[in-house]
Amino acid sequence: MLSGGAVVSIYSRNAYESYDLDFVPIGLSAKVEHAMTELGFKRRDQRNWIHPRTKYSVEFPTGPVTAGMAQITKFARRETKHPRLRLLAPTECVMDRLAKYLHWGDLQSLE
Repeated sequence: MLSGGAVVSIYSRNAYESYDLDFVPIGLSAKVEHAMTELGFKRRDQRNWIHPRTKYSVEFPTGPVTAGMAQITKFARRETKHPRLRLLAPTECVMDRLAKYLHWGDLQSLE
């Protein structure tokens, strides 16, 4: 499930561009290592992966999916040429950004 700044990029049509893809691996944690390695990514630390041929990094934060203290259990879906993408819905995306500003003082999230 995609969360964080990448979702803002999608909904804002890249008015805000994130180079960090945050996927919460709901029910798929055991498959992350194999999939990322097979794609050529290298583990940077416990949750973050990088690839030498892209400026994007991928992070797998632990669940549950929350916006501030609110747990999110229903997600939006986006059709792609690959399997369907699950992501935060627009309202939860805004909640997530506001929570990031309130808890960590991240001014970019407030914008």
